[in-house]
Amino acid sequence: MVQDVGSKRKESYELVVPDSMNFDNPSEISIASPLGRAMVEKKVGDTVVVQLPGGVRKLKILELVTFHQQAALES
Repeated sequence: MVQDVGSKRKESYELVVPDSMNFDNPSEISIASPLGRAMVEKKVGDTVVVQLPGGVRKLKILELVTFHQQAALES
């Protein structure tokens, strides 16, 4: 989960490899996208700044769940 530093809006994303993208799921973002690249190897508490087509976004990382953690939660 991330929080936009300006608006305080919280959003959740799922980082996926491009070949696994489900374009019907708006919460999935590719690790090859600008936002995905900005978030790779970050940790809770980090703030990322990313240039997107709609402008610059500054997002604080509030929570991270790894693929392995998610799999354990679903089993």
